[in-house]
Amino acid sequence: MLCLNAVELDFVKDLLKHKVRFLLIGGHAVIYYGHVRLTKDIDFLVDGSDANVDCLIRAVDSFCLFTKPGEIKKISGPFRQIRINSMGLHVDLITTIQGMDFETVYDRRVNIYKDGVTVPIMSFDDLLESKKIAGRPQDAEDIRQLEALALKTSANPDA
Repeated sequence: MLCLNAVELDFVKDLLKHKVRFLLIGGHAVIYYGHVRLTKDIDFLVDGSDANVDCLIRAVDSFCLFTKPGEIKKISGPFRQIRINSMGLHVDLITTIQGMDFETVYDRRVNIYKDGVTVPIMSFDDLLESKKIAGRPQDAEDIRQLEALALKTSANPDA
């Protein structure tokens, strides 16, 4: 189940309205795939192309998130990350996951429907790979839990 609160879902709607190319990743994706845990923010992998960043700027402005002037424009290009904490919404936007090509990962996305909204989410396999690449303690726990769920599901597909 995709667990987005109303503010997070409204932000996703704005991203979609402004045709931002993005994927939901991180803790919310982990929760969707079955490992229920707390998450302190919402993470997105975004296409770092100039055209997509222009769409992202329009979405952030439309949503009235307060950012420093020009901050969103800094995300243009590879290996960029910015955090936005505004209106009770904590967002991490990143353009690159080491060793993963945005186009390839985007093509393998899963579209999840939540309250009439189509939310593009990173595929299970790509999420596991991204967690292995990140290598933080929380990522190791996510991997362990998700792999256990995958084994359980493959052993009993009707469960």
